[in-house]
Amino acid sequence: MVNSLLHSTAVLSLKLSGYHLSCAVAVVLTYVTLVRGFSLSTITISPTIRAVSSVALYVSNSDSESSVFDGNSLLIFGNGNVANAVMTELENMSIAPTSFKNIFCTYRSLSRDEVNNYQIISENRITYIPFCESSKFVGLCSHILITIPPIVNNEGKTGNHYIDPILDCVGSNPCILDNILSDAFIGYVSTTGVYGNHNNSWVEEKSPTLCKSDSKASAYLDIENRWGEAARMGTRTAFIFRCAGLYGHNLSALHTVRKNGSCNLFLHRDDHVVKESEGTTSRVHLKDVGRAIVACMEKNKMASTINIVNLADSCPAKRSHVMQYACELLEESKAISPMSEKKIKRKHGKSSERRRRRNQDRKRVMNERMKEILAVYGGLSCPSYKEGLKFVLEGNIKKWKIEDNNNNGDSDSDSDSDSDGNKSL
Repeated sequence: MVNSLLHSTAVLSLKLSGYHLSCAVAVVLTYVTLVRGFSLSTITISPTIRAVSSVALYVSNSDSESSVFDGNSLLIFGNGNVANAVMTELENMSIAPTSFKNIFCTYRSLSRDEVNNYQIISENRITYIPFCESSKFVGLCSHILITIPPIVNNEGKTGNHYIDPILDCVGSNPCILDNILSDAFIGYVSTTGVYGNHNNSWVEEKSPTLCKSDSKASAYLDIENRWGEAARMGTRTAFIFRCAGLYGHNLSALHTVRKNGSCNLFLHRDDHVVKESEGTTSRVHLKDVGRAIVACMEKNKMASTINIVNLADSCPAKRSHVMQYACELLEESKAISPMSEKKIKRKHGKSSERRRRRNQDRKRVMNERMKEILAVYGGLSCPSYKEGLKFVLEGNIKKWKIEDNNNNGDSDSDSDSDSDGNKSL
């Protein structure tokens, strides 16, 4: 009973001013201690109440005249590469000067015991909450962004064996659809892999989706449609962001070359037949992904109910060309170290769905809609892989040279700039 009362008051108080919030909390605590005879030391307060109350009290102390939810608030599901790119852009404030008054971001919690022991984490304007408590925050946010990829359904595998951890209510997290505001912005980060094979032809947002029915891309497509249906409920706006191969500060062709320790693996291989027959691949720097998503959030009131946006740069290229350019940059900057024979063999033996897609699902992704969205913000920061890799090198060169000087040239980042969509969200 106490937790139920505290929870209702904590959530309600988030919509009040800082002064009224403090009064509401004080009244409830007085009631449970004096009227009901409880001792605060014997009350076990749920993690949700601690989280909501902590956020509320933080705002109460920082600005007693303004309401937490007078402006927009953002809830991001997932704390991976795309989420961090969006949060970085919001912190830079280059696109959204007014931005969000509150930003919540989920993190994984493996068990209820872990949740009961968690502490709310606040960094600048970002508050991290456990995934299984996220349904309590959905109704407080004007914008929802989903960056979590489909996960394998371990309970009675059906269909293509993948489910959406949010829509399918994984674990103890109640289905959030009932709590989403009727006029909310819903953003879903998907993959250009849904287009499947187009024999190296250009694809745009209305192109046929030809992905194989048992692939992970097919699961993305199904979840896209389900979030689209959710947007049709009320006056919500949905943006589907189909990402090409992601790369950035912590994962890129530069990281791949350094992880293997030498350019020889990529410049002097004997698989010329493979190089001649390989198709072009589209990719996009994470900085531009973050910029485009934030720009769409700013424009959502002018958008239609469901909007699909390809996120890709303007220069699809063969993987071998990208790797060669990465090698040239590393050699020019003297940021490459010798490679062991053992690593070469291990690399040749590696296989994945990503590699299959590179060989079979050939297409070039058009980004006209993305360029239109970013036009008023100066366009793409990295219109091709060349600008993108130079930007990555600039951000890493000092660290890499220190590593090499310490005889620790290997990078522990798992990177592949040619994967379609959200490799590590």
